[in-house]
Amino acid sequence: MTSEPHAKPLNGKLAIVTGAGRGIGRSFAMALAAEGMRVGICARTKTQLDETADAISAAGGVCHAVIADLSNPDSISEMVESVRSALGPIHLLVNNAAEPGQGRRVWEVDPESWWHTQIVNVRGPFLCSRAVIPDMIANNAGRIINITSGVASMAIPYLSAYSASKTALSQFTRVLAAELAEHAVSAFAYAPGAVDTDMFAYARHSSSFDPSIQAVFENAAEAGFTEMSDTIAAFLKIAKGDADSLSGCHLDVADDIDDLVRRADEIKEEGLYVIRRQPLHARTRIE
Repeated sequence: MTSEPHAKPLNGKLAIVTGAGRGIGRSFAMALAAEGMRVGICARTKTQLDETADAISAAGGVCHAVIADLSNPDSISEMVESVRSALGPIHLLVNNAAEPGQGRRVWEVDPESWWHTQIVNVRGPFLCSRAVIPDMIANNAGRIINITSGVASMAIPYLSAYSASKTALSQFTRVLAAELAEHAVSAFAYAPGAVDTDMFAYARHSSSFDPSIQAVFENAAEAGFTEMSDTIAAFLKIAKGDADSLSGCHLDVADDIDDLVRRADEIKEEGLYVIRRQPLHARTRIE
């Protein structure tokens, strides 16, 4: 159901946004607070987390900030419980925190670094989801938005760690949505586009990225970044419930979500907007 103009369907509800210390995560948290949500925010760096909390408070929002390491299961449990104790049951989870990993070829990348990317980018969202789902089931309502990437469906050399993690996250979302459907809880994978953030700058300039992949990111930057306002607008449609009929889908900032909602039955029937194998005889897609 599409929300009415000027309505605030999120007002008074509680969200958790991971990786909210900077960049897209900070913008997500501030946008949700502007919609009247109480927001639990977490990040590893206290100074960045404090800046986000101060910005939300200065705008009249309510937030609870917790330093958390998403590679540590105990830290995740403590973060969720701290937010729940301070602000109440959780309605929305935004799994935004991610590690870019090393931009190296498979036989050159450090194995521990490669696996750490999976721990943060896949196990982290799994554990966060697992921790908040009881609240959502109890309320027979809720949404989980897993921040994925366009690389989830692409084969870009030097990005095996990040690509594998985002592909896994999108497929995890699809299964999660199927499991939660009977409880009126939805789940989405959302690719926010190439936004000009510190993470994107890191990929362009860090010595842990091969010059070949740095050039790819540099070319993408020259082609033009996704506007943060566009990223937030599509995100809020999902957060408000406008896209609930598309639960389980991998959505992109460039998608016309309103049109996809109108064609939700077709999308579900054809198995579109998901990460899947495409045999030769099944080339149907929405134009």
